[in-house]
Amino acid sequence: MNFYIASSFVVEAQAVIYGLQLASDLGFHHVILEGDSMSVTLKLKSKKDLSKISAFIYDAKQLSRGFSTCRFQFTPQEGYNDFSLLWWWLEAPLN
Repeated sequence: MNFYIASSFVVEAQAVIYGLQLASDLGFHHVILEGDSMSVTLKLKSKKDLSKISAFIYDAKQLSRGFSTCRFQFTPQEGYNDFSLLWWWLEAPLN
């Protein structure tokens, strides 16, 4: 166990933030983020979050506003390959 990571929920939320930052850096406009944590996905879709990871959820929501469309979606883990924590589909920019 890594003592610098508070929980698996923090890791999932950070993966969302990193995915959104990457999509933004690459110039994508339409993003669908799929994650295997139902709890994090529900928090990202909720209007208000008072959990221990609320700061991460807030950051992810703020980043998501930079896209024309951004959708968060739960996908059960069996939908992933062996070494992926988070998959995202990104639509390439037209330019």
